[in-house]
Amino acid sequence: MLLEMTAELLPTVPAAYIDATIERLTYTSGRSCRVSPLAKLEDTIIVCPPLITPRVIDAIILRSSAYDPGRYGPVGQRQGNRAVKWKDWLGQIPGVLVADRIRARRQDRQTAGDLDVVAVDPSQRRGLCLEIKWPIDAISLPEVTKIEDWVSSAATQVNRLRTELTSGSAVVEMPKGWPAFPEITWTWAVATPQQLCLRPLPFDEVYATSFRYMASHGKPRSLNDVIDTLTSPDLPVDGVDFKIETIDFLLGRQKVVLDAIGLDPKGWEPRRWNS
Repeated sequence: MLLEMTAELLPTVPAAYIDATIERLTYTSGRSCRVSPLAKLEDTIIVCPPLITPRVIDAIILRSSAYDPGRYGPVGQRQGNRAVKWKDWLGQIPGVLVADRIRARRQDRQTAGDLDVVAVDPSQRRGLCLEIKWPIDAISLPEVTKIEDWVSSAATQVNRLRTELTSGSAVVEMPKGWPAFPEITWTWAVATPQQLCLRPLPFDEVYATSFRYMASHGKPRSLNDVIDTLTSPDLPVDGVDFKIETIDFLLGRQKVVLDAIGLDPKGWEPRRWNS
């Protein structure tokens, strides 16, 4: 019934897409009611209006786009081209060379991987390699954990490629006019759109950051600003900028204790580079 009704409202949308959307929005074990607000009871789908929020629409569209950016028009293209935002931002730094998707090859000419975004200061012989990931934003602790798992997995990918390049078992051909790869002191990192990963990564000197965090420092004066902040981030301090506290809720004769983060009313933001 729901499929038929939706098909009448959206006659140009293939039935298979409508069916897949309804399935994604239907709650099952392991899914959150935040993003799956429909409930199935035998052959009936129950619509829960209090659970229908913009977050549901964001999740279904962005998850689908992240799965296959080529199928989802402008939204999919924006998801799939997150690396371009990093490239453009780093390209504004005076004297810095920036490129993306530089391919690494092994001695047998097989592909070892790609350097998603590369920034080099030729005068300082310092370089930054970013592995770009674009998970949708987390709003619950399980989603935060999933993104941290994703970042840790990406760090493994970065370390493997770094090991092959530094050992010489794989090589990259830098763009014309750039210093050769071995002449540069490299910093390696995984970059997400918004979420910082504070879980220790499984490899030394592989870092994690987000575009939102780095851009909040203002316009970098040099690549040194970016690398130094990446390796020694400016973060809020427990007991100064925030504190862990509990909130009690009385439900009849029962009390629910909820852990919460209490923020300083004055707020906090990273130290700006031009300050």
